[in-house]
Amino acid sequence: MIEQINTKQLEVLSYQASKKGKDCCGDSFLVVTKPDYAIISIADGLGSGVQAKESSEIVMNVLDKHHNEDLHSILLKCNDSLRAKRGAAVAIIKIYFSLNEMVYAGIGNIKFTIISPSGKSTYPLPKMGFLSGKPISIQIQRFSYENESVFLMSSDGVGMIASKDLLSYHHSLQSIIDLVRQQNNGNDDVTVLVGKIK
Repeated sequence: MIEQINTKQLEVLSYQASKKGKDCCGDSFLVVTKPDYAIISIADGLGSGVQAKESSEIVMNVLDKHHNEDLHSILLKCNDSLRAKRGAAVAIIKIYFSLNEMVYAGIGNIKFTIISPSGKSTYPLPKMGFLSGKPISIQIQRFSYENESVFLMSSDGVGMIASKDLLSYHHSLQSIIDLVRQQNNGNDDVTVLVGKIK
């Protein structure tokens, strides 16, 4: 399934597929765009199937209700929502358009890379672990970006494709999605978001 969001400030394409033999994908994602900011996230429910999907959807529902808050507060709420659930890995970026600034927080195996038009690659590292309702340590990273930067966020079902190659300016966002689709072997749930900040 491919979806597209295109606003004055942001273009995002998404692709999602479930693990072979499963009725649903255990990943969920959310893109919220406002005039002054956007928030983009993937949650990967532990395992696959219905229980994994339940955990990842819970995280996205909390994020959707509280996207106007700071990332630290949002992640604490997401974590609390998963008590007695299977748990989930999550990555969130919040883009502040007027500041040309991005804030990142990640726990678990969601990958995120952003590449500027000048070729500078930023790859903030997530903390190990996952959200489960147990006490967590949250690390917030903040960095600036250039307009026309391209980013990739993906769950661990996306194969080992060099992010810098994927985000090369010789490719359109659609061609990046097409490459991920071609290389998907169905061995895991797959979610990928590729975008350009205009």
